Amino acid sequence: MVRPRRHKAMSTTMAADWNDLPDVFFRIAADGRWATLSASFETLTGYRRDARLAGDCLRDVHPDDRDGARRLLVDGRDGMLVDVRDRRGEFRLVTARQTIVGVEAHVRQRWDAHGAFAGATGILRDVSTVRSLNEALRDSDTRYRTLVTAMADGVVVHDTGGRITTCNPSAERILGLSFAQMQGRSSVDPRWRVVRHDGSPFPGDTHPAIVTLRTGAPLRHVVMGVHKPDGTLTWISVNSQPLHDPSSGVPYGALATFTELPPRRGDAAAPVAAPAARAGSPYAVDGYWHLDGDRGLLTWDDRCVELFGGHPHTMPRTMPDWLARIHPSDQPKVLDAHQTWEAGGYPDTASPPYRIRTDGGDWRWVRSRRRVLEWTAQRTPAKVAGVLSATVPAPLTETAQAVEQLLSLCAWCKKVRADDGAWQIIEDYFQDRLDQQLSHGMCPECAERLTGKV
Repeated sequence: MVRPRRHKAMSTTMAADWNDLPDVFFRIAADGRWATLSASFETLTGYRRDARLAGDCLRDVHPDDRDGARRLLVDGRDGMLVDVRDRRGEFRLVTARQTIVGVEAHVRQRWDAHGAFAGATGILRDVSTVRSLNEALRDSDTRYRTLVTAMADGVVVHDTGGRITTCNPSAERILGLSFAQMQGRSSVDPRWRVVRHDGSPFPGDTHPAIVTLRTGAPLRHVVMGVHKPDGTLTWISVNSQPLHDPSSGVPYGALATFTELPPRRGDAAAPVAAPAARAGSPYAVDGYWHLDGDRGLLTWDDRCVELFGGHPHTMPRTMPDWLARIHPSDQPKVLDAHQTWEAGGYPDTASPPYRIRTDGGDWRWVRSRRRVLEWTAQRTPAKVAGVLSATVPAPLTETAQAVEQLLSLCAWCKKVRADDGAWQIIEDYFQDRLDQQLSHGMCPECAERLTGKV
C-alpha cells in the first residue's frame, strides 16, 4: 500500500523537474500518440500541451521530414529484432505562428516480446539558434575568405614562431612565390633577400611581423625591398598587427599586410646600389611617402627626410604643409597636376619637376610619383603611397621647353614679354622661369668702346 504513494510522489517530482528543463521531455504511447509533454513544448511550438496530448506525434512535423521523424520516433527497428532502440536525429516542426523550428531528438524506443512497438521516451532540443549561428559563421567565413582573396594587398599570417601559415593570392603575386613555397618559412630564413629603403640588408629578426610578435606592438608603413626569385626587386610598404585569442587574450600570431609600391629608378636593370656606391650621388635613391586621406596626414621614410634637409621634426605633416615647402613659382603646376589626378580618378601618376625648400633654406629639384592604394565611396583617394625623387638642379625638360618658346624681346630696353603679357626685365624673367640668377659684367668690346668715349 505504501509503494503506490511513493511511486506517485516520485512521478510528481520528476514531472516538476521535467517542466523546469529548457528541452522538451516527451513520452509516446504504443499507438504513436503523445502521452507526456513537458512545459517547454508550449515555448517551443506555441501550442498548448492539452491541445496536443493524445494526438498524433507527427502532426506538427514538417511534411518533408515526416518519413524521417516516423522512423526516429515510432518505427525505428528497420527489421531488427531488438527490444530497445536508442535513436538520435533532427527534423523540423511547424509552430503555431507558422514558423519553422529545427529540433534534435534523442529517443529510446521500446518493443514488446512480440516485436510490436510499445512506446518511446525522449527529449526534443531546439537547434534553430545553433544552426543559424553556424550558418552565419559559415557565411561570415566565406565572405572573409572572399574578401581576403580579392584584396589587391598581400596578406600573410605568421604563427608565434614567425612561420607563415597562410597567405592570399596577392601575396604570392607580389612576392613571386607560391603558398607552398612560403608555407612554414619564417622571416629569419636565409632564402629571403630583403633590403631596407637605403639598400642596406634588412635582417629577418627586424622584419615587422617578427618585431610585432616580440613586442606586441603594431607597425605601420615599413618600406622593404624584396628580391624575387626571377631577380627583380619589388618595393613594398608593410603593416603588422598582433593576433589575440578573443576569449583568453593570448597572442597566437601576427598578421602582415603589404602594398606594392611604385618602382624606383633603375630597379628593373639592377638592384639598389650598395651604400658605398651611392655616397657620391644625392640622386641615387628615392624616398617613399604615405598619405592617409581620411586624416590628411603624411608620413615619410628616412630618404625623404634627407631630401628635405635631414630633420624629421620639420617634415610636412599635411598637404598644406607640403605645399608651403614648394617654390611659389612651381605651386600652380603642382596643384594643377594634383587636381587633374584627383578629378580623373587615375590610380598612378607622376608630377612635373618642382622645387622644395630644404631645412637649410636652399631649393632642391624633385619629382614625385604616386599610387592610390584605397579609394573612398566618392572615388577620392583614401590612402596614397608615393616616391619622391631628386632630379638635376635645373631639369633639362623645363630648360628645353623655355628655350623652345619664341621670346619677344624689346629692341630698345631689352625687356622680355612673359606669358601673361607683362614685360619683365630679362634678369627677372630668367629668375622666375629657370631659377637662374644673372650677374652683371661688361664684355671686352663694350669696355673698349666705353673707354674710347671717356
